[in-house]
Amino acid sequence: MQTCNYCGRENEDSATHCLECGTETPSNSAQVEHSHGKKGSRIKTVRRTGGGTLAEVEGDTLARSDLHGRDLTDANLTAEDLAEANLLGACLKKSLLAATKFHFANLAGADLSNVFAGAANFFGANLSRANLSNANLENVNFQTADLTGANLQGAKLFGARFQGAKVDGVNFTGASLSHPASDEWKSGFQIFAAIGFVIGSLAGCVAGVAGSFAGALGGAIVLGIVGAIIFGIRGSIKAASGKYDGPADVEKAIREMSSREPVITQGDAVDAVAAAMADSKKDT
Repeated sequence: MQTCNYCGRENEDSATHCLECGTETPSNSAQVEHSHGKKGSRIKTVRRTGGGTLAEVEGDTLARSDLHGRDLTDANLTAEDLAEANLLGACLKKSLLAATKFHFANLAGADLSNVFAGAANFFGANLSRANLSNANLENVNFQTADLTGANLQGAKLFGARFQGAKVDGVNFTGASLSHPASDEWKSGFQIFAAIGFVIGSLAGCVAGVAGSFAGALGGAIVLGIVGAIIFGIRGSIKAASGKYDGPADVEKAIREMSSREPVITQGDAVDAVAAAMADSKKDT
């Protein structure tokens, strides 16, 4: 008998995949690696952030690879291509996914908690029931993705795009669409500019109407800049400590965004055509 590395179920020695979760069994993994070596084909390695191998896949890229149910915790997949990859139920928590391509990938039920995925592209991906809690998802492209029932609790979503995405049942508790430093400096400028306007206009009254206007304008600009600097520093401190307050209506804003038509980039269009061609070949 052999034990599944993912769910722990006991399987027959002859089994190639776990009967419980479908994960490739240890013995079959060894056979695959051995056969790859004989064929002399290229192997793409998934490495851990601190060093060490997590997985090996035949081919030059990870695109369309089958990594479902695999434990890829703390993986370094920065700028990798995982378009159309099968990551169903995979564990990617604490991984580096900056600028990684997940176009049309299957990440249903996957664990992406605490990942750093700035500028990653999940265009058209299946993220239903995925765990994205406390993830850094700034400037991520979720357009046309399926996020039904996903957990985005505490996620940082500054600059993220959700046009055309499915967001029914998503948990947005504690998530933020804005960056503290950005919010704070704007507030600081507005508050101090208003104070400066009043002080400047009063101080300039002695010089008449023109002086009052000039004083108000100068006071608003000078104190506005001072306020922006002070509040901006406060916002940066908040960001460093992970305190993303964000707007209270994050869910409403994202739902409104998801109802809009997606903005298709050239890269997204190329990947969409490639996916369609791949599907047509399967049908034939």
